[in-house]
Amino acid sequence: MDGNEPEFVIMPYENYEKMELGENVPIAHEEGNGVEPVEGPTEEQKTVDKLNQEIMALKEEIRQKESAELMVSNEESEETDEETQVFADTVDLN
Repeated sequence: MDGNEPEFVIMPYENYEKMELGENVPIAHEEGNGVEPVEGPTEEQKTVDKLNQEIMALKEEIRQKESAELMVSNEESEETDEETQVFADTVDLN
């Protein structure tokens, strides 16, 4: 609201065209926002929800695979460190 006047008005386009031409257009004051409530989820919403669930499942699968790869990589790194340490212990430079 801008003071006591609305900032914008929702009306049919035909009424707007008539007003632009200078014709007198009756104004009906209605309560509410002009949007009808929707009963239950729509088909679009169901599809979006299903896709979101599939995305979450794929993200979880990727996370698990990455965790497994990191564990294998860390184990290999530890084995390489142990081999290097053993080799370094057997070399005598004197």
